[in-house]
Amino acid sequence: MEGKTTKYYLYPILLLLLLSHVCNSITISPALSPSPPPSLSPLDPKQARALRALGLSSRDPCSNPSPHHNATSCDSSHPYRHLLSLRLSNCSTSSVHQLDLHSFSSLASLSFLNCSLPPPRHLPPSLLSFSSVSSLRHLSSLLLSRLHNLSSLSILSVPISGSGLPLILSHMPHLHSLTISQSNLSGPLPDSIISSLPLLHLDLSSNNLNGTLPTSFSSMNHLQYLNLENNNFHGVIPYNASFINRLQVFKISGNNNLCYNHSLLSSKLSLGVAKCDQYGLPLSPPPADSSGKSDSSDDSLNDDDDTTWKSDREHHGGGPNKLVLGVAITLSFLVFLVIFMVCISKSCGCR
Repeated sequence: MEGKTTKYYLYPILLLLLLSHVCNSITISPALSPSPPPSLSPLDPKQARALRALGLSSRDPCSNPSPHHNATSCDSSHPYRHLLSLRLSNCSTSSVHQLDLHSFSSLASLSFLNCSLPPPRHLPPSLLSFSSVSSLRHLSSLLLSRLHNLSSLSILSVPISGSGLPLILSHMPHLHSLTISQSNLSGPLPDSIISSLPLLHLDLSSNNLNGTLPTSFSSMNHLQYLNLENNNFHGVIPYNASFINRLQVFKISGNNNLCYNHSLLSSKLSLGVAKCDQYGLPLSPPPADSSGKSDSSDDSLNDDDDTTWKSDREHHGGGPNKLVLGVAITLSFLVFLVIFMVCISKSCGCR
């Protein structure tokens, strides 16, 4: 009996020894253990020094979000990272020591907002997008023309010197969005250059552009936004309703010598320009409402064609001539007077 009892006591001991041996034999493979995330490489030292020269913080500009809302993105290259996007806002000569952009050859996007700085002598040719809003005091068309890879160019309230649009656009075959507004551009539109670009957005408002509107714009199948208001264009709008309705935005008001052919376009489009007379000149000053392309059906803004046709006739003297009307009235009065006198004389004779 004692042997059997001892045997029973040994079973739990043996079981514990076996479990201990199994646990000791199980090891976690290093390959399966979670590895710490790789540390990001630092910013290129040249670009870091250039950022400090721009008066920006020495903190990591590649952090997300950016610590100063200027450097917005970097690549992940090794051993150094490089800036891909840079935005400078609300800066002045007191905060920016030197506007040297030679070190930023990796930039794809560069924008300035409210930066009262002299223009740079160099812009990175790698740029795909460039924007300057109330910044850089002035820009030269020669400087902009070197940005051959641009797909988006936006300049607002910045004077542009030099040859203007022909030089700027002559080497930008990939441009999809173009905004140059309040920049003192002058001269006619380079229609052959503009119409050859794959533009979706074209805004050249509030400049001193002149000449007639290019007919080639109607063949730009991808164009969705067209704003040419507040310039000095003249003549007849060469676009039909099909082209205008295809656009999401069409603005042409503020060109006082521009008019539209009422046989091609309805006044209900509210273009903000007057109708043309038979000589292609505006009949009257353009209406006060200059909302551009509109679906408004307000009768006060969109007169019926019959009413306008009558006013056109009166404007051109198409109604009765005043002299002829006066002569006719006088003759009618004399005839009436003669008949009246004859009747009286006959009445007296009968008595």
